[in-house]
Amino acid sequence: MGISRHDGDSNIWQNMPFYDGMTYPFVLDAVLAVAALHKAYMEPQSNEQYTSACLFYQSQCLRAYHSQLSDINTDNCHAMFAVSALINVLTIAMSRGSTSLVATSPLETLFTTFKLLRGIQVVLHGNFDRVRSAHYKDIFAVPDIPPNATVSPEVAHATKELLRLASDETNEAEPDRIEMYKTSITTLQDHFLQVEQVHNFGAVIAFPLALSETATELLRARDPMMMLIFVHYGVLYLHVHERWWAYNFGCRLIWELSDALHALNASWLPLTSWARSKAANVRATPPAR
Repeated sequence: MGISRHDGDSNIWQNMPFYDGMTYPFVLDAVLAVAALHKAYMEPQSNEQYTSACLFYQSQCLRAYHSQLSDINTDNCHAMFAVSALINVLTIAMSRGSTSLVATSPLETLFTTFKLLRGIQVVLHGNFDRVRSAHYKDIFAVPDIPPNATVSPEVAHATKELLRLASDETNEAEPDRIEMYKTSITTLQDHFLQVEQVHNFGAVIAFPLALSETATELLRARDPMMMLIFVHYGVLYLHVHERWWAYNFGCRLIWELSDALHALNASWLPLTSWARSKAANVRATPPAR
């Protein structure tokens, strides 16, 4: 289904129904929901039929999933983790809309995924070692980043400019907020490093989870500097642009936030130019199957 976190874990997702699906039917429902949406993507002429199937299985899955959220234990934690990840993928894939689905704003979609990612944290809390060492262990087996590895020169330049802007003497933000901007920027650079060096595509989705809740709340409040950081996060999303569930999401995020910043003040225009040029270079890429 093209949802691997990195190059070595595709078999995990392919065999998921045999791991937990027999014991926890809502895992099968989640897999079938994702599979149906994938078919809707691959066969536009049957979009309505497959989207309807996706929504049916998603509804069944969510009912059972929510009923177990208050009782996560060593027996069901693997299933809860897997379903949490699949729901996150469904949310992103559905956001672009179709003939049968209304498109949602990429920014609003991010706010939904923030909640879902926090849910994954809840699932893993106290059970992380068990999930990591069991049949989903390869998902967490990301290769080590080579010593002294660095991000690409263009990413290094872009993040350096972000740090410069956050540190600008004319910045009127409080010192704590400036420090939070800097931390968010260096965290984004770290996630670029994981993707560029060891192809850990899970780092794309996981970036918001590495930020403080204060940072995500600033984005919700349309804080300009945080919006600019997330414009650059859109570039990170371009690394999964050709995966069916993420197709065009990074581009849409870059353009939505760039337009919002430009509407605030034209001085933001040159600060979004790198991200906009990256988006323009991939928008013509044909959707992957």
